[in-house]
Amino acid sequence: MSADNGVEFSMKVLLNKEKNKVLFAEVDGYLADILISFLTLPLGTIMRLLTKQFAGRAPVIGSLNTLYKGLGNLDTNYFWTEAGKLMLLNPNNPFEGDLQKLKINIDDTPPTKYFICQNWNCTWDNLGNVSVNMYHGTGKCVCGHSMNREIRFLSTDSNQVGAAGAFTSEAASFIITDDLRIVPNLIGTGSLVSESPLTDLIFNKTQMVPATVNSGLGIVIGKNSTTPTYKRMTLKIILQKSTGKFLLAQTIEDVIDFLFSLFTIPLGGVISLLGGDFFIGSIHNLHRSLASLNGCRYLKNQDPYNTTPQLPCKYLSNHQLFPLNQKMATSLHCFSKKTIYENRIHLCHNWPPYLQKDEKVHNVQFLDPKGQGSYIKGPAMFTVTDDLIVTPTSAISSFSILNRLKIPLSDIEEYVIDIGEEEALSILKASLASTSAISIGLMPFLKKHPKQDK
Repeated sequence: MSADNGVEFSMKVLLNKEKNKVLFAEVDGYLADILISFLTLPLGTIMRLLTKQFAGRAPVIGSLNTLYKGLGNLDTNYFWTEAGKLMLLNPNNPFEGDLQKLKINIDDTPPTKYFICQNWNCTWDNLGNVSVNMYHGTGKCVCGHSMNREIRFLSTDSNQVGAAGAFTSEAASFIITDDLRIVPNLIGTGSLVSESPLTDLIFNKTQMVPATVNSGLGIVIGKNSTTPTYKRMTLKIILQKSTGKFLLAQTIEDVIDFLFSLFTIPLGGVISLLGGDFFIGSIHNLHRSLASLNGCRYLKNQDPYNTTPQLPCKYLSNHQLFPLNQKMATSLHCFSKKTIYENRIHLCHNWPPYLQKDEKVHNVQFLDPKGQGSYIKGPAMFTVTDDLIVTPTSAISSFSILNRLKIPLSDIEEYVIDIGEEEALSILKASLASTSAISIGLMPFLKKHPKQDK
C-alpha cells in the first residue's frame, strides 16, 4: 500500500473470500499512528479538509457544514481579533508536535509560529518576561508596536517526519478489524479469558474489544465529567404556534461564541464528551479500543483519544460550557545571548542544562490571540436557523424570514431557554447527525421553560 508522496506501508490481511470482506489486518506502529491521529483532528480542521477535498460536494455532517460556512461568512468586525476567527476556521492541533512524526499526516494546518515585538530594543528591555504571540501582526506589544518578528526554537525539534512512535511504542504491532477496532498483536492475551481468542476478536465476544450499540438521536447524554458546570446562557426560540414548528432563534454573543468554539474540539474529545452513546461511522470503535489500552506499554504515555478533552494553548473561551482543558505553555522558555558580536533570542522547550557566559533563560508570557478571553465581540445579537446558520440579527431579516415562510405574526410564540452543559451536549450531538440541530437538540427542553410574554 502506497501514498501519493511515495510512502509505502505493508500489512497482512485476513479475508473472508466468500463474503469478500476483510476480517482484520496486522499493521505496524506507523500505520496505527496514522489511524490514531484521526482522533486528534479538531472539528474545524475536519470541515476545512472536507471542503477542500470535495469542493462544493463535501459530505454533509449534520449541521456542521452550514455552521462552518456561516463562520467563514461572518464579518471579522464581530470578532475581538482577526486571529480569533482564524483560530476557529483553522484550529491548531493539540498534538501538532507528534503529527510531525507521521509518515502521512492529513492535517495540513501549518505548524504554530511564535512572534515577538517588532521593536528589537523593546524586546531586550523586557527580557524578564517576554511577550509572545502565536499569530503574525495580530497582537500589540505593551509599547504599541505589532508582534510580527518571528522567534524560532533554539535547536531543531526532535519531531522528525517518519520517526517511530508518534502515539505507539516503537516496534509495536497491532491487529485492526474492518470496523477500526485496534488491539495489540498478541493472541495470547485473549486466550487468557477465552478458548477462541481469534474468533472472539473478530466477532467481539470479549471485553478486549468492547461492543457498541448506536442509541440514535435520543436526548439522554452520557457524561464523563463528574464535576458539573454551572455557567448558563439564554436562547430565545421562535415557534409557529399552530404547528409547533421551529422557525428561528435569537441570542447574544455568548451562545454564538460557544457554537463556533465547537470547531476547536478534537474528534476524540467530542466522542468522550458524548460519553460513547453517539457513533460517527467506525471512529468510535477506534476511540473505545484505545481507551481500553490506556496505560499499556504499546502506547506512549499520552492521551491521543482525548479521554479528557484538551485544546491547544489559549484556545479555551470564557463562554465554553464543556469541561475542557487547554495545554499550558509553561514548558516554553526564552533563551537569549547578547555579546558585542551577536544578539540572539530563541524559544526553548526545556531549561538548558548549561549556560555559557552572556546566555540567559527567561519566562515567556503568551498573549491571548483571540482577544478578551472569548472569540465573539459584544454586545451583539444574532439569529440562528435550525441548521445553525448564524447571521447578525436585524428586524428586517427576521420579518423577511417569516414573510418567506408565509407565517403571520399572530401565529408565532417565543420561548426563552437556559443553555447549560446538558443542553449544550444535546446541541453538539444533534449538530453531528441532523440538519435540524436546534429542533432535535433543544425541543425536549421546551417543556421546562415557560413562554415569554410579548
